[in-house]
Amino acid sequence: MRIRALNLRNFRTLESVDLEFPSTYAAICGPNDSGKTNVVRAMRLLMKEDTGIPFRFDKDDQVSLKDDYPKWKDTKPEDRLIQLAISLIIDKDRDVGLYKAIKDILKLDNNSQELIIEVEAKYTADLAEPQVVVRCGEREFTGLEAQETLKRLQSSKCFLAHNSTQIAPLSLVRGPFEGYLRELSAEYSSRVESMKNVVTRGFAKIAKTHQTDLELLLGRLETKYKVNLSTPAFDFGYLPFSVTLCQRNMKVPLEDWGSGTKNRTQILLTLFYAKQIADSEVSASKTTPIIIVEEPESFLHSAAQAEFGRVLQDLSEEFQVQVIVTTHSPYLLSLDSPGSNILLKRRIRYRQAVDTVRVDTSGDHWMEPFGLALGLESAEFTPWKKLLLAKSDAILLVEGEIDKEYFEMLRQPAHGANRLDFDGEIVPYEGTGALRNTVLLRFMKNRCNRLFVTYDLDCERTVESTLKSLGFEKRNQYMPVGINAPGKKDIEGLLPDSVKQAVYQREPDLLEASRSGTKDEKASANSNLKRLFLEEFKDNAEAGEEFFGKIYPLVKIINKALG
Repeated sequence: MRIRALNLRNFRTLESVDLEFPSTYAAICGPNDSGKTNVVRAMRLLMKEDTGIPFRFDKDDQVSLKDDYPKWKDTKPEDRLIQLAISLIIDKDRDVGLYKAIKDILKLDNNSQELIIEVEAKYTADLAEPQVVVRCGEREFTGLEAQETLKRLQSSKCFLAHNSTQIAPLSLVRGPFEGYLRELSAEYSSRVESMKNVVTRGFAKIAKTHQTDLELLLGRLETKYKVNLSTPAFDFGYLPFSVTLCQRNMKVPLEDWGSGTKNRTQILLTLFYAKQIADSEVSASKTTPIIIVEEPESFLHSAAQAEFGRVLQDLSEEFQVQVIVTTHSPYLLSLDSPGSNILLKRRIRYRQAVDTVRVDTSGDHWMEPFGLALGLESAEFTPWKKLLLAKSDAILLVEGEIDKEYFEMLRQPAHGANRLDFDGEIVPYEGTGALRNTVLLRFMKNRCNRLFVTYDLDCERTVESTLKSLGFEKRNQYMPVGINAPGKKDIEGLLPDSVKQAVYQREPDLLEASRSGTKDEKASANSNLKRLFLEEFKDNAEAGEEFFGKIYPLVKIINKALG
């Protein structure tokens, strides 16, 4: 199952908020007190939550017109209205139990792969229970049909929430305990059933003995009591388990690891449980859960956040399990689908923070969430757009589009053992000035598993000091391009002299302008010459030492670093 949209009215700071969730992964971000937790709370109140623990005492989970209505609105208590609406996509195979139940309740003849329904709950002072409306296509349902649909959704255990900032709730199981294995396959269910019968008979004998002892004890009271003591039927479909993580020759229980490791492991166990359900056999209870994680970056340093962000997004897509996170970390935002990043903020009215609004992150505004998380202005992202939106986690950074074309030529199989061979992208950063943005450079270093930077040798003094300050290592993560000789401290310096001479002979005016023109004339002439060098090289170059001999050593270094 997947959430397609949320429409929230008059719930805490969410006076009027409409959110869409276009993919399996979504990140809700914004400053502190912007309304992120209120969005999660609204979902939890509407859909309820499967804690995964058979015995748990929760706080009040009802909508309150007194506590949840916006504080800045002076509406009379009797006139207050809170509306929570959710649009859901229910899959015929992965959510078969819920799919069939809702079809039966609403008497639908729809047989498509996906069933799309909207459930709306209205809370008013004159009603003890919310007024529920369900919409499916052009049909609208109210009354018992709608109420039964909402109850079926809430009882389907389709919502798993994990708050990384809070300590896990207390379990009644003593000792190391991390959760329960559920949705066992038929093969294991038969074994479990056999064991259950043995254990149940054993507990029955214990209960009978305790019943006699308890009757004797209570018999001392003035009023005599007869005791009937029994044990509940044990549902071994829920198997308590503990987790031990191994590192080299050590085995350490999860509870003895650091907070970051425990948090990541518990989140991944939740994802594993969701996948168990999605892959389980057809049953009336089969509904693939939606997973909500608040601040998954908690207790993790930057590099670990980047790694975990990649893992969460990859598993969400691979498992086809919807994961919605609230976050302050740029590493948990989606670069593959920037439209899935939901940025919230509070409007200010008379110096007071009031309602939450969604900030536009569509089109050219895709960088707004990253700007907030990294503390940068939107204009600073312009040179980095191609890099930030690159799909691969192995990146070769080159100075410009012309450099990129040279390196793309080196990927041709004709180069044999000297071929540029790595499974990633070549991305231009359009001038070494972009490399002075240490915040974005550090972000990309952490985000990419493999990142290699090239730059013109004539910029080495300024660029190398920046790269070293960020922990980049020469030959492993960066190398200058060119030869340490006048006029050859760039990629053109690695070309055969015949290429340049051919261009100079055809374009004597450009050559003169590049040497003796004004500053602007020199810049324009050099830019044009670079393009002409490339065209001459592409027209005549053949794989081998004659044309590529000075570039092959650099290719060898890059392949070792990125391969």
